[in-house]
Amino acid sequence: ILQNLVQLSLTDYANDNSDQIEIEIAGQFKRPKSQDEIRLYLGWDNLQLIGLFKVQSTKKSFKRMTIIGTGVDFSNNFKVKRNITYEGVKIVDIVNQIANRYNLKVKCDFDDLYIKSLAQTNESDMSFLNRIAKDYNAIFNLKNDTLYFVKKIKNSEINGLLPRYTIDINKCIGEPTIEHNEKTLYNSVKVSW
Repeated sequence: ILQNLVQLSLTDYANDNSDQIEIEIAGQFKRPKSQDEIRLYLGWDNLQLIGLFKVQSTKKSFKRMTIIGTGVDFSNNFKVKRNITYEGVKIVDIVNQIANRYNLKVKCDFDDLYIKSLAQTNESDMSFLNRIAKDYNAIFNLKNDTLYFVKKIKNSEINGLLPRYTIDINKCIGEPTIEHNEKTLYNSVKVSW
């Protein structure tokens, strides 16, 4: 793709939203299938794996194609509602049980927090983990077939388990830009039809 790359955009979220990649390429290419995997590597001398994405949609014209992928495989059962009660376990045990359902690796540092009882009632694993993350000031994310559930701050510093990437801006071709957006928070939604 690199030699035909027109534009690449990566949006890195934590908690509620899945990471997203948008790639625009010039020329005539076969459209990738839905759920095909895209691995994004960035760097100058040493390329680092930034993320694994699943193709969600494509737009194709005569001269260009845009591919949009997300960091979470929504084809699995991660959004199926479940009814489970966890009793007498640590948060790391809950995270491991959920990760095992989807064959995910785990990065979790909540091995010191014991839960007497916690119910997942008519709630998907995605929603349940987001709720626990908010309750315990954690970061929950899925990246590269790994379920992250880590403390935001550990020992008064930013947690070392959080994924980090370093790019030397002086070695980038062109002028890189970073876009910051305010996310509007809604407390309710009304749907009409």
